Amino acid sequence: MLKICDENKESIKFRFLGSNEIGARELSKFLEATVSTFEKIVSNSEEETYIKLNISSVEKGGFLIVLTSIVTKIPKFFETVKNSKEVIATFKECLEIKEKLKDKKVQVKGDGLYKDGVKIQNYYYKPTIYIMQDPERRKEVDKAICNFGENLPSSRELNIETEMGNLEINTEIKDLIKTPLVIEEEKEVIEKDIYIRTVTIKIPNLEMSGQWTVKTDHDIKVNILDENFKKKVLQRKFAFSSGQKIKVKIEEIRITNGSKETIHYNIMEVLELEENTQSALF
Repeated sequence: MLKICDENKESIKFRFLGSNEIGARELSKFLEATVSTFEKIVSNSEEETYIKLNISSVEKGGFLIVLTSIVTKIPKFFETVKNSKEVIATFKECLEIKEKLKDKKVQVKGDGLYKDGVKIQNYYYKPTIYIMQDPERRKEVDKAICNFGENLPSSRELNIETEMGNLEINTEIKDLIKTPLVIEEEKEVIEKDIYIRTVTIKIPNLEMSGQWTVKTDHDIKVNILDENFKKKVLQRKFAFSSGQKIKVKIEEIRITNGSKETIHYNIMEVLELEENTQSALF
């Protein structure tokens, strides 16, 4: 039988220290904020993945709530969220990021935690990485985390217990959780370099409607900006084949934003076609 979706479960414990009782309104607000936070983590991690939280038990020992996270998803090749365990781990990691800010020198950035300009910690779980690298997703999830902090009972400390480890939330940590993340966005650095090089044509675009693939020391996609050359190609004044070499003036544009780097290539001018490699394609 074809399996339409995957469903898996994982538990997380919230232990409020002190009395075995808790106010009904406090509990209601806490549960609503918790559910909302988990939903935001999932919705900002992967489409076609759904989560619900069930109360599986309420026990004494302070006041203990055991929530079961149930993730239902449509299987696909690329997965951000693998299972309920990863969702709970991401929730815990988001809280731990706030906890690290006890040290005023720690900075939160899209690719990890920094101190005095040096990276001290990468994000561990894939959904956390996915969320933190995107400003909009990060803002959405952080808003939910702040709301979770706002709705923690003010007079109670909380222990969160998971299979991936525990987290103690005291008054100081509550205040950090309630405070929105301030993330110093990386400045985009653009570097340009122009050089003369002989390249090998791998995939020409003879309609001049898109990029060409050429080989330097590796395959790259290039934009052709030489209008005279483009005109001659369209007029079929040149014949090309895969493997033909041309001498060009090429521009390399390197864009760096934090740890992310992209490179674009433009052929500014075609200087010479090697005669001995030509063979007509039309």
